[in-house]
Amino acid sequence: MSCTTLQEQIDDKALTLAQGKLLKSRLAYRSRCMSLPSVLKLRREVEELVPNVTDPMYWLYPDQYGSSQHLKNSLLKEALQDVELGGWALSADSINYLADFIRKDRPCNIIEFGSGASTLVLLLLSAGCSVRIVSVEQDAKFAKKTFDLLKKFNLDSYAEIIVSPLREQMRHGKQILQHDFDDIAPQLVDFKADLVLIDGPCAPPGSRVHVMEELLERNLVADKARFLMDDALRDGELWAACCWHSLPEVAVNGIRWVGKGFLDGTVALPAS
Repeated sequence: MSCTTLQEQIDDKALTLAQGKLLKSRLAYRSRCMSLPSVLKLRREVEELVPNVTDPMYWLYPDQYGSSQHLKNSLLKEALQDVELGGWALSADSINYLADFIRKDRPCNIIEFGSGASTLVLLLLSAGCSVRIVSVEQDAKFAKKTFDLLKKFNLDSYAEIIVSPLREQMRHGKQILQHDFDDIAPQLVDFKADLVLIDGPCAPPGSRVHVMEELLERNLVADKARFLMDDALRDGELWAACCWHSLPEVAVNGIRWVGKGFLDGTVALPAS
């Protein structure tokens, strides 16, 4: 549903009030974390103003800093000038935050779900460092597109892309389309991620819930690993965040109001 269609269906005053609430939160928090309970409370307040709208926080206040012209890193700005950002890909706002995060935390083992512009960003930001970057992609054609993009920058030899089609499985009482980790795990021998970037799979709402659960079940994440999930203002991602919040090994730090919303969390494994 487009924003234009929404405006035709929603009372103008209610729409203005809802958008005002979202703008106020974005300006107040920006790259700081807004706690998950506070985000859910805001979600309920917005729903009261604009009922029966799916993903109201996502649609009513779209990312305004999506294109490459908003990138702060000159290397990334030049490399991504012809690459479409926002939409299905990370927005420039999210990439700016990711660049700062990698510069400060220096993760050594990165796994991302959903390849594309983000794969190029991770490789460019990690150039010259001893970093293993694994990208899990659901679509073989899109994986080839990512590989071709990396080839333009002579980074294709550093690409480690696992193609993993989605399969329907039961999780949390729902039929969920998810990656088959029985195929993925054998390709991650001696790998423990200290950064998990989740921008996929591209599937019905809630499909990303399996990612952190499978990584934890299969011992593929390190203690104190960080995870970032894009599109965190959508209802499906909020549901996944609530599921992860209940896991003893996960601390959901909250949502950062950059791009389309970045869920920020930390893994805390029990002492062995």
